[in-house]
Amino acid sequence: GVSRRDRESIIEQRIDQTQQATEDIRNFFCAADKNNSGKLDRLELSDYLRDDRVKAAFSSLDLDVSQAIDLFDLLDTDDDGSINLDEFVSGCMRLRGTASSIDINLLLWEVEKLTCNVTAANHRINTCFSWLERVMGLPGGNDVMHVNLQNPRKKRLEAWTPDRKP
Repeated sequence: GVSRRDRESIIEQRIDQTQQATEDIRNFFCAADKNNSGKLDRLELSDYLRDDRVKAAFSSLDLDVSQAIDLFDLLDTDDDGSINLDEFVSGCMRLRGTASSIDINLLLWEVEKLTCNVTAANHRINTCFSWLERVMGLPGGNDVMHVNLQNPRKKRLEAWTPDRKP
């Protein structure tokens, strides 16, 4: 087996690698921030990534250069057209490498929750419109749509097995 000293060495090595990657991403950001504003805009990033050496450096950080602008859009949560150093570093660190199974399952779970919330809100809105139509004496006010609040895909997902797919 792996000795305790070996495990500690592996942990220490991973910590060092993460710290080095963080520092490299910081340096990348600072070099790309040509106007020294402490923020990076889309133009600064795309201009900086035109250089082949810069592309190679970005790739060496285990980040996909072709998705750099998509990364920018993901990090620009307030849509003001710029991101700061901390947003850039944390975003790059999260997006290094490929998505893990847990990443994908967390996204699926979030989408599932949003779908149920939207479906429930839609049902409440339909009920309100039906009530308004009845109160105003408009046709159609009596046929309240009965919407199944459970996501129809949920049953298919629960029924899925490796041997047979829905």
